Amino acid sequence: MLGKKKDESVQELIGFERFTQYGVMVRKHELLYFIVQPCNISVMSPENVSLKIIALTNILTAFPELQLSCTDANECFDSNKIHIRHLAEKERISSVRRQLELDSEELDHMQSETATARQFTFVYPVRDMKPEQVFQTANRIEKAIADQGFEVRRAGITDIKQMLAQYFNTAMNGGAVPDVDGGQHFKSKGGET
Repeated sequence: MLGKKKDESVQELIGFERFTQYGVMVRKHELLYFIVQPCNISVMSPENVSLKIIALTNILTAFPELQLSCTDANECFDSNKIHIRHLAEKERISSVRRQLELDSEELDHMQSETATARQFTFVYPVRDMKPEQVFQTANRIEKAIADQGFEVRRAGITDIKQMLAQYFNTAMNGGAVPDVDGGQHFKSKGGET
C-alpha cells in the first residue's frame, strides 16, 4: 500500500478525475463552484451585517451540503521575501544587496495592495445526477445565492484552475494555467503545441 502511494500523482492523491461542463469530477461525484463577491463589512452598519449573516444562514439551510471556502485571491510572496532576505544577508556587493532590498520592498508593496483581497467560493457536491439535473441544480443554487443579496457567478474552468494553482502554490502572476502541466513545451506532429 505504501509503495502504491509513492507512485500516485497529485491528481490521483486528491481524487481529481476531470473538469466537467459545470465543475470538477472528484472521486465519482461532481463539485460545483460558485464565486461570491465579498462584502466589505467594515463599512456596513451592524444591522446590515446581521442581515448578511441571516442571508448566509438561509442559503446554508436551503443547501446543507454547501461548503464554503475563503482563500487569498492573490498569491502570497512570503517565501520569496524570505529567500531575498537571505540572499541580501549573504551578499557582499553593496549595489547587489541594495537591489535585493528594493526587490523585497516591491514585494511588500505588491502584497500590501492585495492583502485584503479574498475570494469566497461556495462548493456543492452532486452525486448520481444526469447532466440536465446537474445543470438545474447549479441554476437553483446560483439563483438562491443571488436572491439572498450576494453577487455570485458560477466558476468556469479557468477560475477553478486558478484556485487550484493558488492552493498548490503554483500560480505564476495570475497567468493562464495549462490543461496539461508542461504540455506547452512539446510540439505535436502538426506543428501545434
